[in-house]
Amino acid sequence: MGGLLVLFLFGLYLWVAYKLVRKSRPVWLKVIVVLVFVLIPTADAVYGRVKLREMCKSEGSLKIYKTVEGVDGFYEPRTPDEAWILKHKFTFAEGRGMSNGKDTIDRLVLMRDGSTRLEKDVTPRSKYRFRFVPGNRADIYLQDDFYVETFDSGEVLGRMRNYNYAGGWIERFIATIYAQRGSAGTCELNPNVRELQRELILATLRPLAKLSGGGHD
Repeated sequence: MGGLLVLFLFGLYLWVAYKLVRKSRPVWLKVIVVLVFVLIPTADAVYGRVKLREMCKSEGSLKIYKTVEGVDGFYEPRTPDEAWILKHKFTFAEGRGMSNGKDTIDRLVLMRDGSTRLEKDVTPRSKYRFRFVPGNRADIYLQDDFYVETFDSGEVLGRMRNYNYAGGWIERFIATIYAQRGSAGTCELNPNVRELQRELILATLRPLAKLSGGGHD
């Protein structure tokens, strides 16, 4: 139904443009009318994409303010991922858990034999955390921020910012017909959000190397 409405409106727009061009005199006026009807649906979309590139260049991408060496572990608001321990050599990883229907903190720890053990409903000991701040989907330029920061003071160690442009007014209008938010461009970042998070964390938090006998019993 939405597609038919878009086709109808597009056809109506072309019909109105055709009628006005035919009635316009002299030729130079016809040219102006054509240009106006071309620019009405496209001018702000072109400007919007230029503005997106400027915003991405000045505020987007990865920004590292401080790198901390010898970090044993950190917190992220999701289930602890053992890849942080087995692949990236942190000694523990804390994240969101669930116990008796309530949110808790779970911790994965490195064992002496190189395996990991999950400790549930613990008191967090992380000094650093990863935080995601989603933007307002109603904004024309949706701004998503990823942070690595200290737990105690909230000092930002690194930030990843991405913008998502909803498009010109005609693109946004078409998206509303389908009851969704359109996307006409983003900053040239990795489209895999999980990879973006990993890149930011490893650029700000340098893990302890795995030492012999450094795991838990």
